[in-house]
Amino acid sequence: MHMQPVFEITQGARGIEHSDGKRYVVRMIGGEVSEDLFERGLCLPSGTQMTEEDLHRVVNVLRGCKG
Repeated sequence: MHMQPVFEITQGARGIEHSDGKRYVVRMIGGEVSEDLFERGLCLPSGTQMTEEDLHRVVNVLRGCKG
């Protein structure tokens, strides 16, 4: 997930400032593996806010894919 733009960290950053005002150091482990999985993987929508309609739309799109 660290490859998603929402989680992007400026190169050279030593940490992330949290809403509580503290700065947290960020460590990345297994970078090459996670980058490979991100490039080849499929990120499906999910979450507690998904409706039945959302779920059916995702399922229908997947069923329409040819593999």
